[in-house]
Amino acid sequence: IGREIGVIDIDGHPGFTARGNDASCEAGVESGDGFLHWSVNYAFATPPTESCAVVEDLARNTVGNAK
Repeated sequence: IGREIGVIDIDGHPGFTARGNDASCEAGVESGDGFLHWSVNYAFATPPTESCAVVEDLARNTVGNAK
């Protein structure tokens, strides 16, 4: 669907990012038998930082807080 896919690793949990454009990005990270998923879309605002950096930070914080 036209997204740029990236591979990430969050504290040993493999995952991906899917960039839609400069204002939207998704991330999914393996977690046990399932996965965690985040989606950020700055449809009506200018992103304060690169959107995939935002979802990677969300992933890192969620995994870190789940320990």
